[in-house]
Amino acid sequence: RVEGSPCAMAMARFLALAALPLAALAVPLTDTDEYKACVADPSTCTEIVLRNADLTGPLPSGLGEFTELVKLELNINQLVGHIPADLCTPNTKLQSLNLHSNKLSGELPWELFECPNLLNLALFDNSFSGSIPTNVANVGSGNIHSIFLQQNRFTGPWPPEVGLLAALQDFQIQNNDFSGMLPVEMGGLVALTRVHVARNKFTGPLALPAAPKLRTANLDVNSFSHTIPMALASYTDLSNLRLNNNLLTGPFPTEFGAAPALEKLTVNNNHLTGPIPSELGATGKLARINTEQNSLTGKVPAELGNAPLDEFCRLTATSIAAVTNAFVPPVPPEVAAKCTVLVKPPPPSPPSAPPSPPPSPPACEEALDCTALLSVTGHEADLAAFFSAVQALGCVAVHSNSSYCKDEECQLIDDPNVTPRAPPAPPGGYEYAHLPYSTHAVDEPLGKGPA
Repeated sequence: RVEGSPCAMAMARFLALAALPLAALAVPLTDTDEYKACVADPSTCTEIVLRNADLTGPLPSGLGEFTELVKLELNINQLVGHIPADLCTPNTKLQSLNLHSNKLSGELPWELFECPNLLNLALFDNSFSGSIPTNVANVGSGNIHSIFLQQNRFTGPWPPEVGLLAALQDFQIQNNDFSGMLPVEMGGLVALTRVHVARNKFTGPLALPAAPKLRTANLDVNSFSHTIPMALASYTDLSNLRLNNNLLTGPFPTEFGAAPALEKLTVNNNHLTGPIPSELGATGKLARINTEQNSLTGKVPAELGNAPLDEFCRLTATSIAAVTNAFVPPVPPEVAAKCTVLVKPPPPSPPSAPPSPPPSPPACEEALDCTALLSVTGHEADLAAFFSAVQALGCVAVHSNSSYCKDEECQLIDDPNVTPRAPPAPPGGYEYAHLPYSTHAVDEPLGKGPA
């Protein structure tokens, strides 16, 4: 390299530019040639397209004065601030507004949805917040084709007026904080080909439009409940259906077998019950299915092996400890060759019952034959034999007397902590009092004679 040569000077300029911070290279929209040309002659300004052009700063007010502007595409830049309320006016011809992948924020102005000719609204991957205005049905005079609001911070429910957008084909609002139920009025979105509402906080039953050309429906990671609508099978063009990670219950609809275009079906992480319908094997294009983490039961249908399943097939979790579906073995080999499916072993037999304890001794009252046992003579040896017999039966003799026992039952109790009631003396008195009235008398020495 020769110092001062053109090559050396070009290299020096390149290194100087490379040393500049990125912000020094970014320019506001108002400093671009495209914007300046529109200001100079608004009648010839039909588009401003500056994608990935290192734009920074806010959107300027007065854009709505460019009445001939049809396309405003400033996506993939560093724009900040709000969308100006005067971006659209009743005289604006704007058809495409593309501001995605910037750093814009704030609520969407009510005036934005009064753009009379808007067909494409792409605001995804920003930091917009707030709820959707109720005049949403006015956007594009009701003729808008696509709405892309995904990856923002929108909240609240969708207004039912959205159902009036009969020309809407692509509706994507995933990755926000929308909540509540999808309005039943969405049934009016008859032109939809794709609906993507995943990763929000929607609840209640699924409310899908009666759109005969619907191809993709992604409703995963919400809190939708109730059963899967059987009407889904009526979508003859439906190829991709994602319902995973919700609170759906009930059986797996057999009607899916009548969806001729179905290629991808994910219903994992719900509360579905019953068997996998054999009719799914009739879907000749099914390449991906996931049913893990449900409460499915029954046999895995061999017919499922007739589907291609060449992209992904998981019927259960990959770890036996995480398996919740209780499929009955055996798994058909034509399915096992294509799918992850684990069958839990049967639960171990309950431990055998412990041996029965020896029968309890019969009740004292039934076990003692007073007349036989109490043939006392007054000798200590006979009394000792009597009490040994009583103790062997686990009883406590309270009192005994041969003549008294001939008239009444001996008073016996099982609980040594209960002090018994003294019986009345028999006529003529006791011949012998063999046991003092103490619950501990069995363990005490015995004596002769009257007590």
